[in-house]
Amino acid sequence: MIWDPAEGTVNGIPYDEYTNAAQPIWWLVRALEFSQDFQTFAKELFTNPAAAMQFLVELMLFDWPTHVAQIIQALSQSPQLLAVAVSGAISNLGR
Repeated sequence: MIWDPAEGTVNGIPYDEYTNAAQPIWWLVRALEFSQDFQTFAKELFTNPAAAMQFLVELMLFDWPTHVAQIIQALSQSPQLLAVAVSGAISNLGR
C-alpha cells in the first residue's frame, strides 16, 4: 500500500474514489481521511477558528453523508452484515 497524505491518495487513487464500504480498503481509507480531517480541524481551530467551523460544517454537510450512504449501500447488499448490526443494536436496548 502506498499512502500519500499530501495528495490524499492511497495506491495512487484519491480517497473519494474508494466507494465500496464492503471492501476493507474502504475502511482503511476512511480512517486515514478522518484522521487528516481531524488534524486539519485542530490546526485551524487554533489558527483560524472561523475557518475551522466552516471546515467542520462542510464535512458534516458534504463528506460524512456520502460515507454514511456508502455504508448503507454496503449493508443493503450484504444482509448478513445488516443482521449483525441490527442484532447488536437491539441487544443493547435493554441495558
